[in-house]
Amino acid sequence: MLSVSNVAKSFGGLHVLHDVNFTADSASITALIGPNGAGKSTLVNIIGGVLKPDAGRVHLDGEDVTGVPSATAFAKGITRTFQISGNVGSLNVFESVAVAAYRQARGYRQANALARAELERFELWEYRDQQLGSIPTALTRLVDFARAMVSRPKVLLLDEVMAGLTPHEVDLVIRQVGTCREQGVAIVMIEHVMQAVEALADHVVVLNQGQVIASGSLGDVSRNAEVVEAYLGTPPSERDEVRVPADTPAKGQQ
Repeated sequence: MLSVSNVAKSFGGLHVLHDVNFTADSASITALIGPNGAGKSTLVNIIGGVLKPDAGRVHLDGEDVTGVPSATAFAKGITRTFQISGNVGSLNVFESVAVAAYRQARGYRQANALARAELERFELWEYRDQQLGSIPTALTRLVDFARAMVSRPKVLLLDEVMAGLTPHEVDLVIRQVGTCREQGVAIVMIEHVMQAVEALADHVVVLNQGQVIASGSLGDVSRNAEVVEAYLGTPPSERDEVRVPADTPAKGQQ
């Protein structure tokens, strides 16, 4: 289990995160949603070891991993994907995943076997000889998943993996994110595409101006007055539930 406790971060005089708390269980998906500039990416960078918090702690299965370098966080079981794929376009699909497998394999034979297993799991084996620069964006995202999962992580951090995809492609990636969850991984995803949040999230954490303003099921947070105010700038109406568009700028940022 991942636990984030009282995390705060500032850049100069800009307070980006204030007293952030949440947990992410194994075999579950936690969605981080909120207006642009809410602090979501900064929070994920702290969890992944890219940034050190000014205050607060991050624990993984009870072990304090606060502020460890990203390579150490990876070794302890925290891996991630990025908004822009880290894959090298000149490599083919198999080579890209095999390179990631070499980091933990005892030789090239084991690395190749691990790469094949992940490509088959994500239904990518038929594309193994294609260069990454020649396949659709949705498939590139799945290659990112395969590269991440080949390290057998405890926590997988996903940063807007649905961005730029068509609704059909979103459905494809949703199914494969579910495949990651089935492996017992705790997934924390920053996501603006509500189709994906609705389909995947076991728990939703809403950030606004660096603070957690609501957490719970998507239905629960959608009925929260502070969430509606943050997104829409008005109190909730008489409707039982307001559909929160996760990519709507916060009041004052429009």
